Amino acid sequence: GGPRVVDAVLSLFNDPDDEIRRAVIEILNTTQDKRAFDYLIKATQDQDWWVRERAADALAKIGDRKAIPALVSMLRASPSSAPAVIRALSSFGDRRVIPHLMPLVKAPDKSVKIEAINSLVRLTDQNHADTLRMQLAAERSDDTEVINAVKDAVRNLDQRFPSGVTDTAIRMPERTLLDRDLSELEPPTPPPLSGAAEPAEPATLDILALI
Repeated sequence: GGPRVVDAVLSLFNDPDDEIRRAVIEILNTTQDKRAFDYLIKATQDQDWWVRERAADALAKIGDRKAIPALVSMLRASPSSAPAVIRALSSFGDRRVIPHLMPLVKAPDKSVKIEAINSLVRLTDQNHADTLRMQLAAERSDDTEVINAVKDAVRNLDQRFPSGVTDTAIRMPERTLLDRDLSELEPPTPPPLSGAAEPAEPATLDILALI
């Protein structure tokens, strides 16, 4: 469709029928016409979840970073749409979104958590790598998908950003410090100082010798 088709579609953007607005969004997703940008920004606040999420997808395809504030607002206002919004935000490759995504590593929803982990690994740089490592190290889950996502993320970070952090929890992300034996947390006994004499046994009083 050409400009006239897009103009006709945009005229239906505010239609009260959810199905019509869904159709409008799908057409805009296909055309990726930049003239629809302002309409798509408004659609991130639509009452219909499908319209909101597909608007996020369309904004990601257009690729204009001016959409980031609206998507961050949508991330806060529409938790159920978080996976779609996270994908859209990460598509811009803008590291300014990292602080908004980092807390979602601890999200209770598995799909949100995994999407956040995967997006953060793609976006992170040297300045954020160790922070992300520590977030991943604190992750505690029995879910195989989450565990594998964390392992893959740590492996990716280690390859791209070598770190001096060698904590067991970093290398084995499915375990946390709380899971380790207490013996592992006890400080080692310091070696004796070189040349220092062994401490003398404390003197004892032999009672029988005095009788």
